[in-house]
Amino acid sequence: MGCWMASKDLDFVLMGTAYSKYFIDKVAHCLEGRGLRFSIGNITANSFAAGHRFVQLDESVRGNELWVIHSYLPGNPVVSDMDIFQIADAAKRSSCERLNVATTFTEFRQDKKSDGRVAIYAKLFADILKVAGGDKFNRFATAHPHSEQVQGFFDVAFDSLPSIDVFEWYCKNVLFPHLGVTDPASQVLVYSGDGGSVMVNRRLASRLGVPSLSLDKLRTIKSEGNVSMGDTPTNGNIVQGKYVLTLDDIMCSGGTACGLGGDIMRLEAREFYTLATHGLFSEKSGVKAEDRIRSVKGMKVVTTDTVPRSPGYLRENSEWLVGQISMAPVYAELIYRTTMHESVNTMFRDPDDTRFNPSLRGQLIDALERCYAKPEFFANQLPLSSRTIMVCPPSVDPKSQYALSRDV
Repeated sequence: MGCWMASKDLDFVLMGTAYSKYFIDKVAHCLEGRGLRFSIGNITANSFAAGHRFVQLDESVRGNELWVIHSYLPGNPVVSDMDIFQIADAAKRSSCERLNVATTFTEFRQDKKSDGRVAIYAKLFADILKVAGGDKFNRFATAHPHSEQVQGFFDVAFDSLPSIDVFEWYCKNVLFPHLGVTDPASQVLVYSGDGGSVMVNRRLASRLGVPSLSLDKLRTIKSEGNVSMGDTPTNGNIVQGKYVLTLDDIMCSGGTACGLGGDIMRLEAREFYTLATHGLFSEKSGVKAEDRIRSVKGMKVVTTDTVPRSPGYLRENSEWLVGQISMAPVYAELIYRTTMHESVNTMFRDPDDTRFNPSLRGQLIDALERCYAKPEFFANQLPLSSRTIMVCPPSVDPKSQYALSRDV
């Protein structure tokens, strides 16, 4: 891993910009020891004095399969997108064999004509990347897109990488032991705050073995049925005394999540956890997302590293941002299976799906276990501070920074 060989001896080259390097190193770490021959290269990306972007691949990729891992720049999506367009163009002009682009997050929320005279940026993004990469552009992947329909905007293979497996692992191995949950079915509830997140939250609830609630419908572990309005969250007799979880793709300004969290906590839930794949934490109407989240007592956030955050940021916000777990093992498994010509889709199937060999999904779980068991590499996954105590399952070294933290 990471050493340079003749092009014919490589399965692929892994490259990215300086602001993508932290995530790339984690992906490479997860691929270590799996029999793949690859090298890691850098991409220069900076600005001219006038503000225009400059991109250059620092090493030759002629004749090589190229994987570009591209991280999102918090607060600067225009630069992030312009860089990947230029990277694709540079790769095409560098005579790589095939170009595979994997972004950690791409802003696809503008995916339809929701009003008159508006652009459909998700389609525009796909079109520009297609032109930039030309006939070398082979595959695109991203984590938990806002809408799965964007796959149809691309004319190449599109891999939508869900975060549900990562959060399932986190809840079972870190969060539940930390909270002292011994009977999830009676202590935990998964709630869907809007129609767009109902299905993914039901899947999460099924995997965790807990009830799920969405509007006026309650799905128990064994069955699903309508309940009367008297049993809905309006009177709190369902969420009272429980830990409430919700899974969503994006937390931007935090307005929706905080509104939901406030409602849930007023119904006397013990704590409310938002599991957000992409933690943008943007400012809106002069209010920072961080301050908005802090204002909701009992609300906690767990996110992934698709939007990079510094160790300082994690420490400063550890009272509410209680966990950040890496999506790198999922990206590594995608690259491995693509290289070995194995099925990608099967690793995201639910455990009770009888249409495929469950051992294939087991390979993803093994990958998660293998990567997350190395806390020295994922040192920034969960923030710690001098004001926190560490609680973790027996499989995690309590002295490591992978232990879950909570305010004293």
